[in-house]
Amino acid sequence: MKEFIFYIFEQLVYRRCGCIYILPLLFLPFNNELFGQEKINGRNPFDAESLVLRGNYEYNSFILSSPNFNDKMKQGHFRIWISWPKWSIVYTNLCALTNPYVLYLTEASHCDGENVVVIRQSNPLNMKMRGGQNAIDRTGNIYPGRIPPFFEKDTYNMWVMLLTAIEWKNTNGVMPGPDISDISMFYTPETYIPFHFIEEPTLEIKRLLVFHKPGRFMGRNIKNNGKMEYFQLLPPYNNGFTLAEMRWYSTTNVGIYCLPIHADFHRYYTQDGATSKFQLRTSYIARINVTNVLVRVDSEYGNILGKTESALIHDHRFIKMNVPAVPYMVTNSIPSVNNSKLKALAQRMRKQALEAYALEAMGFKNVSIIKKCIVLLSWILICVLIGFPIFKLVNDGVLPKQKKKYNTYEKQNVSNS
Repeated sequence: MKEFIFYIFEQLVYRRCGCIYILPLLFLPFNNELFGQEKINGRNPFDAESLVLRGNYEYNSFILSSPNFNDKMKQGHFRIWISWPKWSIVYTNLCALTNPYVLYLTEASHCDGENVVVIRQSNPLNMKMRGGQNAIDRTGNIYPGRIPPFFEKDTYNMWVMLLTAIEWKNTNGVMPGPDISDISMFYTPETYIPFHFIEEPTLEIKRLLVFHKPGRFMGRNIKNNGKMEYFQLLPPYNNGFTLAEMRWYSTTNVGIYCLPIHADFHRYYTQDGATSKFQLRTSYIARINVTNVLVRVDSEYGNILGKTESALIHDHRFIKMNVPAVPYMVTNSIPSVNNSKLKALAQRMRKQALEAYALEAMGFKNVSIIKKCIVLLSWILICVLIGFPIFKLVNDGVLPKQKKKYNTYEKQNVSNS
């Protein structure tokens, strides 16, 4: 309490504010309900090396035709650690404790400033229902960069609501939006969409992040074997529409960070028969409610795997070597990209373009195999078209048949007979 009062006094004097403004502030009580006990530790919260946020997460899908009904509603709690540019998000889905159809129990992600690791733990009830109690219960992916992809949906939603304001310094720009379906699109700049921040657009909303979907965009053509093509939207969406909105309803300042206490993330899609670009349908809504902010002395979060835990990882950090994924098992910690054994393993992997890998992962046919089959069928067709007329002319007597040649022994036998 004393340190906080001295801090305000120092700031106000430094900014040459009058005493008439200082004295009332000295008697204002400091609201300590949001901050946990770990904030004390003899440290000033404005000089924190790392922060830990705890709270609740909720997800509701409004797409009625969604085949995965288990993802329509999620409720759980999260723990987010921030020591920028490092961060980690651990989320537990409480629905998995009672519903055996929910696939995953926890989702832990970590960013070391250069790469993002996402590891999921399968729901024990779901594994028991499928008879796979002894199967690998943890799987994950490693992505180069500091932004989690959209198809890691829960991690992405919490990252957008809590960390975008720290990551994206500019008020506008172009980034991967909440419509990326696969890893190839995630690393294709032509698929990125514009975003912009709006400060206090209304009295209720403190900050607004808007993703704008252009009227002409690059996406996957499902009818053309998933090939990436440019699409043009029809009116009234021909000039684009609001794809998603992130809203901050209340915030708090801790050190250099401005963090939301209540926030939600709305994802939209177009509506049939609309007469205005503002007529949109809601795909899903994700919400977070921060209940506790802890100021930590330590600047390292630690490992997202326990000492006895292991996970099957697909490492995507070797994309530039034309190795889109390197599978291996890890225990306790994630190896560095410069690890000699990991590099040797990546060099032995099959070389493949990232686009071809993404198409296979989504269940589309291999384009290279299709091309080879087309070439083979083309040669067979050419041989048939050329050979059949020649065979016809020979049988009709137009072309002379080749006379049979006899060797010397056969000629003698013919003359003796």
